[in-house]
Amino acid sequence: MSSSTLLEIRRFGEKVTDSLSNETVNSASGLETKSDFTTLYRPHRELLEPDTYASLRDLAPAEEEERTSKSLLLSFLAKSILGSETSTLEDARTGLETSGTIKYGKRKTTPREYRVLLKQVAGRAKRLELIQNAEGALRGINENAVKMLDRLHSISSALGYDSYLSLFNEVDGLEIDSLKTQAEAFLKETEYVYRDLLVWFLDKKLGINIKDAKWHDLSYMINSHELSGYFKTGELSAVVKKLLRDLGVLEIERIKFDLEPHPAKARLTPALPLPATGAAVFALHPVGSVEDYELFLHETGAALFLVFADPEDFFEFRWLREPTASECFGYLFERFLLEPKWLKRCLKLDADRDLLTLLYFRALAKVRNTAGRLLYSLALHEDGDFTTKTELFIQILDSATMCEHDTLHYLLDEEPFLHTASILRGAALALPTFALLTERFDEEWWRVPQAGQYLTNIWEAGGRTTSETLAREAGVEKPDLSTLVEMFQKALG
Repeated sequence: MSSSTLLEIRRFGEKVTDSLSNETVNSASGLETKSDFTTLYRPHRELLEPDTYASLRDLAPAEEEERTSKSLLLSFLAKSILGSETSTLEDARTGLETSGTIKYGKRKTTPREYRVLLKQVAGRAKRLELIQNAEGALRGINENAVKMLDRLHSISSALGYDSYLSLFNEVDGLEIDSLKTQAEAFLKETEYVYRDLLVWFLDKKLGINIKDAKWHDLSYMINSHELSGYFKTGELSAVVKKLLRDLGVLEIERIKFDLEPHPAKARLTPALPLPATGAAVFALHPVGSVEDYELFLHETGAALFLVFADPEDFFEFRWLREPTASECFGYLFERFLLEPKWLKRCLKLDADRDLLTLLYFRALAKVRNTAGRLLYSLALHEDGDFTTKTELFIQILDSATMCEHDTLHYLLDEEPFLHTASILRGAALALPTFALLTERFDEEWWRVPQAGQYLTNIWEAGGRTTSETLAREAGVEKPDLSTLVEMFQKALG
């Protein structure tokens, strides 16, 4: 590949990243019921071709930094090509999610708010009615998703891969075979402690037998009013500002976030770069409970990873990040919610054993759900048949969560680009990273400025910081879900 073509890819990234991030945020905010990704990609169709991708893929750099550069650009170019080729479907989905109507009591809601309401509505009968009323809207979204998946698999083949799975296994370094084995082992090894606690919480908090439990019962329970009294959404910004002041990290003003509720707003818009201003942005639709804190802390960690790189560096090192590394920093910050001393200092919350057990249980439920979704994603993408996977969805997710799922959701929350794999790997890698900071600085490292400077130094390397470099720094070979098993067994066993 010529240096001029490499320069052209970087220039393309400089041109479109701001526009794509802003369009993503605007369309996810619900203030606009339409998106127009098609127009954004149209001027660049000549570059977004399989030949360009093949030229980049054929490069064989010798140095580690050059290999990292290639990997970041390959991932970016692959996602851009896929995004370009599916942009009309993505624009259509935005309309389906923001303009679709679902009856809720005396008013109508959108498919986006529907997902938030299922975490908020206390009455089980009302949740069941809401799901029933959502059938038509969700069916349309699923039909769009099937078309999207068909197109994604076709483009992956055109890019020279056996499958969509092999494409992202390569460009994002996911090690899928190993991760699948780890996910299966995690579900098996945490089964008994999870079941025991699920039975107890369902009975005590909802008066439900596990045999009758639905997935929305679990979702509501772990975001219940009991927890919302401890975790007030209106205090999110102040809590995070205090955390960063303790760490001596002063770049909070470079992180933009949107916490305003809106019926057509997406539950979460993950942290995205805004190169024109050197900032990062994320958004969430609050549900009024601890999950808001999880997401806010998580995306703050990911956003900090985006804003410290040298502004004169190459595009890929300034604004592209390996997904697993981003998730690692997200989970590093999210982990504070399991730390009694952090809860006491930043939330003025005395976390007794009962509350900590509930917090660890909801963390375990979340990881088990993610592990199940990974296994389902791998099965979903095994072949080109996306219309007959509903029973497989039920089988895998019911087993992972021990709650009954609805077939209408079989494509609703499928992560793009196999991102569920990066989420799991990042969660596993965050544990040894947290342990390293504790050993090197203090068990309350989050209030030690030297720890903040250590993290800042890592963030300043930008895209050069990968899961491989983080694992090496933490003294482990690679992300391993067995560390999560050990954590939950110690806390809950």
